[in-house]
Amino acid sequence: MRPPVSRLRFLLARVCTSQTMERIIDPAIADLQMEHAEAIAHGRRWDAAWIRVTGYLAILRAMALHAGLTAMDTLRDLSDDERRAVMRTIAISAVLFVVGTLALAGHPVASALSLGMPGSRELAFGFWIAALPLAIPFSLTLGILWGCGGAPISRLTQAIVLALALGASVVSFITLDRIAPTANVAFARAMTTGRSVTIAERAPTLRALTSSELQQRIASAMQAGSVDEATIAHRAALLYHARFAQAGASLALALFAVALTRRRRGPGVSASLGLAAIVGYLVLAYLTRSLGADGTLSPFAAAWTPNAVLLMLTAYVMTFRPPTSLRPA
Repeated sequence: MRPPVSRLRFLLARVCTSQTMERIIDPAIADLQMEHAEAIAHGRRWDAAWIRVTGYLAILRAMALHAGLTAMDTLRDLSDDERRAVMRTIAISAVLFVVGTLALAGHPVASALSLGMPGSRELAFGFWIAALPLAIPFSLTLGILWGCGGAPISRLTQAIVLALALGASVVSFITLDRIAPTANVAFARAMTTGRSVTIAERAPTLRALTSSELQQRIASAMQAGSVDEATIAHRAALLYHARFAQAGASLALALFAVALTRRRRGPGVSASLGLAAIVGYLVLAYLTRSLGADGTLSPFAAAWTPNAVLLMLTAYVMTFRPPTSLRPA
């Protein structure tokens, strides 16, 4: 059996330094693999699924701690005003992230826990995990606009902010591609504990598959050639591209936010424009995913159109120059 985090380690090795891998990532991965192998050896597959979930969260926690310590070293190179702007951005983003996660998942989690049935805890955890990839990009966007808006920021400050956005995209992708599918598997197993399982229930749903497994499912469905399998292949392809596009939303929205801060508007005005962009992004994403689901758009176009539109809007904001008569004196 392939270790549960072999592909994750491969991806992290591409974005982290060898020193970070050796000191932070590899020890967390080693602990996860040992506990997972022990659970599998004793036949505790339900526990093994949850060990994977908690292991992924431990890796993310270690990455966040290391990123925070690295950021503190970088902040020493900034001026006092720039340092305050970055710290405001981080603080506001953190607060908005907590508020957004509670707003999105608070009621569903409480309702799931109140059921008191097998799988309630797993269902509640799944709702919480589903809220994270939505709360991350939007809280960071508003944090950038409120924390850095209204004052000029240097290229180094912009680079730090975009590095935070890149890290947020990585966390979102890991959540969508690793933690959420594993949580879906754990919930399905908890729901079938103690009773006979049908063949349909044994087959994993598309949302319980990682991106590499989705690719394999798409290939097998295309080879089958039947109408039902072609439908499955289309749905799997839409989910596959949607994961990457949703993970990239943090970076795309951060680029837009940085472009707005360069216009030197007040933080309130910038945050209002950012909120309007977020709402527009959500509406466009809903429309394009709907068009992708019924086959009007290809899976690639349905998933990536909102990001592409946002990047074009960002380019317009960065290059737009108001008429001389409208510029402030």
